[in-house]
Amino acid sequence: MDLLRIGLVLARDVGTSRLPWPTLRRFIENLDENSAVARARRRYGPDVSTMLQREQLYWAQMQFWAQTKEAASGRNRPERVKLPGETQAQAGRSRPSASYDKKLAAQQARRQAELARMQP
Repeated sequence: MDLLRIGLVLARDVGTSRLPWPTLRRFIENLDENSAVARARRRYGPDVSTMLQREQLYWAQMQFWAQTKEAASGRNRPERVKLPGETQAQAGRSRPSASYDKKLAAQQARRQAELARMQP
């Protein structure tokens, strides 16, 4: 989909003068977070801007809640909005778990190895 936006077809153009392998590599390396490749890599989960908006909403709710009588007693604390593909427990975390960090590191290592194989 990302290549189609610029008028190229992977099966037809890759490896030709229209789309040499090094150019394809640079194209993939510089895709933004909203590209089809990035969405597929994170299995159609939320992008960075969506996660940031969720955090902004949560902290606005927390500021409002902190001024209520319920905050003094610790009741009805706001929860983060659950995003698609997330459990409520994951939505409540303020930072990704260690297992997520390991998965992300492994994914980045696989990507680097894949890109290294693409070098001529």
